[in-house]
Amino acid sequence: MPIIFTPQLFQFLLIGGVSAGSYVVICTFLVQWGLRPGIVSLMGYLLVIVPAYLGQKRITFGSKARHREDFPRYLALQAFGIIASYVLSEWLSATHVGPWEAYTFLAVSIAGLNFLMMKYWTFRAPQA
Repeated sequence: MPIIFTPQLFQFLLIGGVSAGSYVVICTFLVQWGLRPGIVSLMGYLLVIVPAYLGQKRITFGSKARHREDFPRYLALQAFGIIASYVLSEWLSATHVGPWEAYTFLAVSIAGLNFLMMKYWTFRAPQA
């Protein structure tokens, strides 16, 4: 199935790319201090969640819903991502995958799932 490159996908990739890049740099830096990979992953997520939410909500998906409607769904999606990232980062570390490769893989794979979930659930336009 071909990927259709739309302005919305471009905006998602731009905002997500900045967020993911920040996550990778933060995590790669922090893991060098000897912190556990899972804790580093959590810290990276916590630092990028709010700016990413605001960018995706306002720019990418143009949601007019109140934050009390969108933010809980966004947090639920991010909680899933955090749990998956924690488990996978520990597993990748145990299999001796380098931090740059591990956190890049995590950022890209979680981002793909996030786009679909944000489009069809988190910021979905209300049904008339």
